[in-house]
Amino acid sequence: MPQVDAPGYWEPGPAPPPKRGLFSVAEIHDGVDPHLMMGANYMTNRCTAGSEWLDFCSPLAATVKQFMKLSIVKGLSATVYDALDCEPVGVSADEQETRLLDTFDVKAEAVMEASLERRLRADAALPAASLTEMIAVLEEELAQNYAGLGTLHMDRYTSLSARAAGLVEIPTSPDGPIETINGTPVAAGRGYYRDADQFWAGACGRVIILRGPKSTYRTPPSLDRAPQVLVEQPFVILAECVAVWTEAP
Repeated sequence: MPQVDAPGYWEPGPAPPPKRGLFSVAEIHDGVDPHLMMGANYMTNRCTAGSEWLDFCSPLAATVKQFMKLSIVKGLSATVYDALDCEPVGVSADEQETRLLDTFDVKAEAVMEASLERRLRADAALPAASLTEMIAVLEEELAQNYAGLGTLHMDRYTSLSARAAGLVEIPTSPDGPIETINGTPVAAGRGYYRDADQFWAGACGRVIILRGPKSTYRTPPSLDRAPQVLVEQPFVILAECVAVWTEAP
């Protein structure tokens, strides 16, 4: 008598989220004023350097002190969403919504990484001939143009290669970001893109993410369409002062 293959169904539950991406280096603020989801700006003096004055003992000192202006950090607003269609037999809309919410933050992180990368790529790439030079160029850019602890951003391939070359270090905390030997945190993001046969990395100052509430929407079933479930969340990304990138073979 032939055997009938009738496997049972088992639900394993959500998988652990990936580590060391953008959320590990960013300041995340939830529950902010909804109006800020249209875009948020703030001012900072971290984009300028201090100056030295050497003529304080001279009664005829003619040196004019430099007075710098505050810089405006502009946030870009967008919305990340995930949706499911074609409800399988025996799976309710409630179950579909639960699945969307279980994976939403993981997918949202990659979307926000891609959004930040577009800002970092706004200008031409800084020249670099190797992976080592890439990190050195970005670290120097932060050192010269940002009065604070900046952040580096790399795709997974580049970050792993940098670790193998001894250019970044293992984080001190299990969920923390990797760091350069200068202590600069590195976001090893799944949403960052690199061209084939190229390493890619970007740099900016402090990264702040404002997140609005998650909203869920459902479309009722019809004769020719199963119910659809959608979850979305508005967000704003702010990156202080520096926004640069580089690549190398």
